Formats: sequence, C-alpha cells, structure tokens
Amino acid sequence: MVKDLAYQYFGIVLKNLRINSLNDYYSSGILNDIIPGPWRELILKKLTDLICNKTVFIFGAGPSLEESIYEIKYFYSSVTFISANGATEFLLKNSILPHIVVTDLDGNIEAIEEALRRGSVIVVHGHGDNILNILKYVPKFKGNVIGTTQLIPWGSLVNFGGFTDGDRALYLALYFGARKIVMFGMDFGDIVGKYSKPWLKKNVKIWDVKRKKFLIAKELIEKAAGKFKDKVEIYIAPRNVENIKYVLEIKYDSLGSIIGKN
Repeated sequence: MVKDLAYQYFGIVLKNLRINSLNDYYSSGILNDIIPGPWRELILKKLTDLICNKTVFIFGAGPSLEESIYEIKYFYSSVTFISANGATEFLLKNSILPHIVVTDLDGNIEAIEEALRRGSVIVVHGHGDNILNILKYVPKFKGNVIGTTQLIPWGSLVNFGGFTDGDRALYLALYFGARKIVMFGMDFGDIVGKYSKPWLKKNVKIWDVKRKKFLIAKELIEKAAGKFKDKVEIYIAPRNVENIKYVLEIKYDSLGSIIGKN
C-alpha cells in the first residue's frame, strides 16, 4: 500500500531533521484522545466518496499558487479539491471551498475553522512539533475531522502516508484511489509562498529547515508517483522548478482535455 512508502522513509526523516520520535507518540496520543473514535468510519467513507476514481486537484502554498486561480475555478463542480494547510486561506479568499483540508495546524487556523464549518473534511496530522496547537485548536473542531499519524496507526488515528502537508495530500489521494491527480502550488524552489505560514506577508527566501522538508516532500512524491505510474495519472501545473520524476507537467490550457479524458 502507498503508506508503506512512508514507513520505509521515516527513519531517514528522523535522522535528517533530528526529530524525537517519542514526541510523535505523545502527540498522537493526545490527538487520539481528542478526536471521537466513532467518527472515524464515517469520515473514511466520506473521503472514499470524494476521491475514489475521481480527478483530484491538490493545492500547496508555493508562490505559483496565486497564478492558478484563474484556471481552476471552472473545474470545481467536477473535481475534488484538496488544500494543503496554508493554501486553504488562499482558496477561501477566492470563493473556493476545498472539499478536503490536510493540515498540521501551522497554517491560518481561522481559514481551517471556516472550511470545517462550511463542510470540508479536515485531516489533522499529529507530530512532535504541534502538540500545543493540537491542544489549543482540535478540541474546538466539530464534525468532519479525522486524525493522522506518521507512526503505526492506532485508536481513531490513521496513516495514509506522507510527511509534509503537500505530500500527505498526494498520499491521501492515492490511498483512496484517485484516478487522476493535478498538483498546483507545489514549487519546491528557493522561495517560500506567503500562504505557507500565517505570519508571512510576502513570499520569502527559503530557510534551511524548510529546504530539507522540501527535499523530503519531493522525494516522497517521486516514490509514490513511481509506484503508481502505471495506475494513476499524476500531473503538476507549470512552474520553473526542479523536475519531479514520474510527474508530468501540464499547462493550464490543457486541464480541460486531461480531466475530460477517460
């Protein structure tokens, strides 16, 4: 399964980022205690209905996100929209409600709460660095919420695979059987988009830890895309970024033909 790729890679993540895995266990325990277990199967069913055999648009918070808005609104009624964390704020500002939000709670929380109130499914990830945010925000979340972990899943938690919000969104789409996937705002370059963090007022030059996370996300995407290359069409909207193996570049004016193609 696609999540097995993340298990294989997690040791490298721990080493490169010096993550304390004990904090991940602690975070997962807190998240599991807060999110009601009985909701789990209902949310999994909703995610299946939204994704299985569908075309999925995934939105990261890279600098190219803003240029995509004029091209994607037309497809909202026929495509499932998944926003990665901070991209949620941008979509809502442009009158687009993502069907699914993947977040570790370091994006614009007000935007995530608004999306939840309006019916989005919120996929909340627990890790060692967001324990305080889990305690502060998740108890307020009611309804379409499910918790994820990067450890072996237990209780009400699941592990769809992935590490950062962007690649977790891709792994989520693959896990639930998406037919085609198009990624926007997934630049992985030297500039961090202003929607990546709520305190950013403009695009900024990448910092060291973020660069390491970009490299991990890119490799995880390549691993998943390589494994599914004969089963799922995976595209990325055009941008001057490093080539991502097994992911096809698509121009905005070709979106209609790709989505309409069987």
